[in-house]
Order: sequence, then structure tokens, then C-alpha cells
Amino acid sequence: MKVDKVIIDLEPSGGKLEVRVVPKYRRAEPPPLLDCRDDLEADPDLAPIQLLEATDYLYSFDSNASIIITDRPEVFEADDDTGHKGRLRTGLSVGTLPVAVTGDGTPLGRFQLEIRSRKLDYASVDTQIRPLIDT
Repeated sequence: MKVDKVIIDLEPSGGKLEVRVVPKYRRAEPPPLLDCRDDLEADPDLAPIQLLEATDYLYSFDSNASIIITDRPEVFEADDDTGHKGRLRTGLSVGTLPVAVTGDGTPLGRFQLEIRSRKLDYASVDTQIRPLIDT
């Protein structure tokens, strides 16, 4: 389902990550943000939160941690040293992106994002080549 924002629970910490579409992309095609968590017909080989390549998003972490970092600094570009807010930039990468989040040196949670290609037949690509982003 096409959405303008999504909230991802960070387990086991109880924190949350909100990802929002930058206003200039809200009417873009293909849709820049999909939330397929409740879609029974969604491809189970793809992560349910789906972003679009070469698109920017706004992110914000809701956590009691003073400093938040991810293991994907090339994608999560923080606005300041706390890491709580910033830009999520997909660049030209496509595939499943596993992300680990740490707050004050303690693991806060892990999740996966799917970065879709702008090509219309992205979902029909042979799943044997996935994930395309190194873990």
C-alpha cells in the first residue's frame, strides 16, 4: 500500500523509527514508499517496507538513547551528532537492506528495508540474485 510515512518498531528496545517521504516525492510514480506489512498478496521474498532507488526520505528515531547510529551511514545521513533525525538516501542501490541500530553503544534493534528499482519489472527479477546489498 502506498503511504507517505511508516513507523518501524525497534525490538527489543521499544524504540521506533519513522520514515517519511520528502514532500517533493509524494506524487511521484512509481510510489516512493510502500508498506506491505498487512498485504497478504505481497511477495514474501521482499522486505515489507519498500523504498525507491534514487529517492530521499526523512527519518527520525524515537528512543531514550542520547546518540543513535546505524550500521548504514551511507544511507542514514544524520542532521547532527545525536543521529536522531536526518535523511535516508537510497542512492542507486537496490535489493534488501538489513539495518542494525545502536543507541549509546547498546543494540536497539534490527530491521530490513527493500529498495526497489525504478524499473517496472523489478519484482519479477529472479530471487536468486538477492540480496544485492552486501550484509
